[in-house]
Amino acid sequence: MTVPYLIISDPPHHVDDPTPAVPVFTLSAAEIRMKVNYPVPEIWVVDGDERRIEGALELLKGSGFSVIAAPGSAIADVPDATAVSTFEFGPGGLTLRSGSEEAVLPYDASVVAVFCQPLAPPQLSRPSSSALSARVSHFVDVTESDRRSGDQPAADTAPMAFLDLYTMADGPSRHFRFAQDAVDFAGLRAPSRRASDNLLQLVAEYQGSFPQAILDRRCVAMRVRRNAMVAGQTPSDPIGGVSDPAGRRKGFSFGTTTLLKLLESIAPRLKAMDQLELSSRLVYLTYRQRSATAARA
Repeated sequence: MTVPYLIISDPPHHVDDPTPAVPVFTLSAAEIRMKVNYPVPEIWVVDGDERRIEGALELLKGSGFSVIAAPGSAIADVPDATAVSTFEFGPGGLTLRSGSEEAVLPYDASVVAVFCQPLAPPQLSRPSSSALSARVSHFVDVTESDRRSGDQPAADTAPMAFLDLYTMADGPSRHFRFAQDAVDFAGLRAPSRRASDNLLQLVAEYQGSFPQAILDRRCVAMRVRRNAMVAGQTPSDPIGGVSDPAGRRKGFSFGTTTLLKLLESIAPRLKAMDQLELSSRLVYLTYRQRSATAARA
């Protein structure tokens, strides 16, 4: 199967009138406006013909959309994350350790950092009626039992925040992940008892240590959906605490079967990718494409 070409959004946008883009999206102007307001990069247009992609890219840019084009294989080519277990801001650079592996990022290195701090799913409000409370309690007891037995996934687990570092130097790119609840923060100047505070301090120390630092925060406060491949879920289901009863998620938004099929066509392993992983990769690709365009200029 031919790997398609993609147009990826690179917000923020400066669109006064989305109407000229209706033929590109095959969506209404109002639906396009909703996509314009979404602050996280996502896949907008897919086509097997590169010339049509180039034409759509020119039209979108001329209408104020901030977009990039890339082959679909670019998503699969982003290296999988190496989980950082310990780190140290030393005199020669940032030392990263993962098991027996050790890498050093010099402070003058070209690095893109993607900070992902998703919103926690909403919690059930306390019932006002004692009868309703009893029914809810019974439901929770049964649900917790099912979860412990492995029959159902926990829908109220808060997604884990992380900081991704992508190297932009010549040669193979590297991808390192500082997962909030998995990394040892002893390498900070003054570690806190709270992992979330430590992750914020890491972000600050990264910015202060790398003079050419790029820090992207577009994945902060994003709402997370489960992959559409989760059994029994459809794009209009309340997935991950976010409901979409009207089926408003259009095109290749996360949680749609169209995106799932696209990712599977690029590389079968991508169909299991969660939203945060995909968003982080797309953010990185926006910077890589900008860098490539600047080098050709």
